[in-house]
Amino acid sequence: MITYSPVLLTTIWVLLVQTTTGGSLSSDLYQENLEAPLFLNSSETSIVSSVGQTSYLYCGVSNLGDRAVSWIRSRDLTILTIGMIRYTRDNRFTAIHAEGNNFWGLKILSPRVEDSGLYECQVSYHDDVEKKLKLPFTLTVLESRARILGNQDIYMREGSAVELECGIENIPAPPAYIYWYKENSVISYSATQGIVLSLQNSNNTLISKLTIKSASPADSGNYTCAPANALTDSVFLNVVKGEKQEGLRESSDSSNLQRLGPAILLFICFVPSLW
Repeated sequence: MITYSPVLLTTIWVLLVQTTTGGSLSSDLYQENLEAPLFLNSSETSIVSSVGQTSYLYCGVSNLGDRAVSWIRSRDLTILTIGMIRYTRDNRFTAIHAEGNNFWGLKILSPRVEDSGLYECQVSYHDDVEKKLKLPFTLTVLESRARILGNQDIYMREGSAVELECGIENIPAPPAYIYWYKENSVISYSATQGIVLSLQNSNNTLISKLTIKSASPADSGNYTCAPANALTDSVFLNVVKGEKQEGLRESSDSSNLQRLGPAILLFICFVPSLW
């Protein structure tokens, strides 16, 4: 009569279970022995972005094991991603993760104001009973916009100095660049005589100033201020010959904010670090 040791019998039983269940026993035993997951960045959960600027939410998780990180939109309980798989039809949402890294991200392309709100990073795990680890994130998407100070139509005498001041409102950070446009012609700042561009930060509002030292009728036209990831604004400049024309002004009224028309002379200003 052949006898088998208890260790050998146990080993054979485990192999049989793994074969018939697809290895679920091994997985269950692994999960039972794995420590509970923990969030690594529970204090860095408020993100401010602007319309059109790609946004990232990062969730750090330790002791993840073979569990999956999920991203949920709280307002409608939409499952956006589980692991690296997208579950929403909105392809602006993408899960990102680097192998060997504890951080799992949610990338949001071209965010809109309506994307503002609460999002949750979730991890499901078993500890006697099934539990969910949840970390809420607050996303605020601002509608950044340019505002050119003064009237929508500006009349100036020939030879006068013209100053166009453009304030950038509701920006989470300085824009990467500011474009100035005039009609359909592209103008190079470095090659243009008599034009000065300056930049300043006043009361948390970024101000770009375009100065024409001595305006001529050729400078007349539509001027547009267009920062990166922000709505544009424009004014129409009229430079008139002669000294007795009615309705002329030596400078624009900086107390009013007016709205815009379409863009067109390109005046590129790469913004330095002001903050």
